[in-house]
Amino acid sequence: MIILKHKEVTNQLTITQVQIKHVNTDAAKKVKALLSVVIDNAMVMHDIRVIEKTLEDGTITKYVAFPAKQILTPNNEQAQTKSNPSFYNIYHPINTETRKMFEKAIFEAIENYTQTN
Repeated sequence: MIILKHKEVTNQLTITQVQIKHVNTDAAKKVKALLSVVIDNAMVMHDIRVIEKTLEDGTITKYVAFPAKQILTPNNEQAQTKSNPSFYNIYHPINTETRKMFEKAIFEAIENYTQTN
């Protein structure tokens, strides 16, 4: 693998739009929202999900899950069992500051959506 470093310094990314495709209010469903995010009016990231998870202590938490692709063997078989497949991220924030920026924009958009619908 060859990695080329781009040395141009740019400003912080700006999330210019959050496109909500679906919000799920069913308590039994883990996926609570499916959405896309537009960055700098120049790039769109599709298939971002908001997942609800119950922790061991009973606390319910939500997190943003970025798209991932299942890893297949050369024979196009699942790398692990169906109940425990392996995945790799297609795209995702690579630092905490950017992840928090995405989470804030996404959770605010969902809150606004649920209040108006």
